[in-house]
Amino acid sequence: REWQDFESQLRQVCREMKVEIGSPADVPDADGIHQALLSGLLSHIGLKDTGRREYVGARNARFALWPGTGVKGQPTWVMTAELVETSRLWGRTVARIDPRWVEPLAGHLIKRTYEEPRWERKRAQVVATERVTLYGLPIVAGRTVVRTAKAGGWSGWRSSARSGRRA
Repeated sequence: REWQDFESQLRQVCREMKVEIGSPADVPDADGIHQALLSGLLSHIGLKDTGRREYVGARNARFALWPGTGVKGQPTWVMTAELVETSRLWGRTVARIDPRWVEPLAGHLIKRTYEEPRWERKRAQVVATERVTLYGLPIVAGRTVVRTAKAGGWSGWRSSARSGRRA
């Protein structure tokens, strides 16, 4: 029922904005839907705590998956539509996510730290190790970045061709 109401409201807004609605896809793009939802749920992501059956969320909040979530197993990364506190904090309406989706969606919220700046002889460039976090959760750990220069000084860091370790 909620999805029907949501779809009806979305169609009404599209009509008002004169946005042409296409026909539904034969096979829904689950990843695309999850990424669209994730853009509004960035503070509701969780990283599996390896030693326990719970997740570490934004600002170090710890939550468990509601027993009826429908997610199989214990995925490493999840997003939850709602966090409900009873005897403990539960994540309900949960979906598995890919941490690579988070960085482009949360560009304005992420924090980048750079460690171990060094000269890499083979590249003849200054490189460092980058760590990207969102609300304290490690999105990227150990990515090598290159110091870039422009006329008049240094402009910043950019990702090198090598991909880093994802947390």
